[in-house]
Amino acid sequence: MSNQLMQLPLPLPDALRQWLTLNTEFRVLICYSAGCQRALAPGGISRYLRDKHQVHIKQRKLADQYVEQWQWLYNSHTV
Repeated sequence: MSNQLMQLPLPLPDALRQWLTLNTEFRVLICYSAGCQRALAPGGISRYLRDKHQVHIKQRKLADQYVEQWQWLYNSHTV
């Protein structure tokens, strides 16, 4: 098994928990703000939070920084 598969996801910052949750089994970020429950692609989280939930840029930048620290990326085909 590769090291990438064995790594645990970084804990989600407290400031993002009102919008996002981390599914640790599949290592996918999920928006659960206002009942969304939608899996979000790493590259589109900031835009989604802006467009759907009008999240302030400070929190969106934090979300981008969090995703940049991940050692893996995913999309609709890899989840």
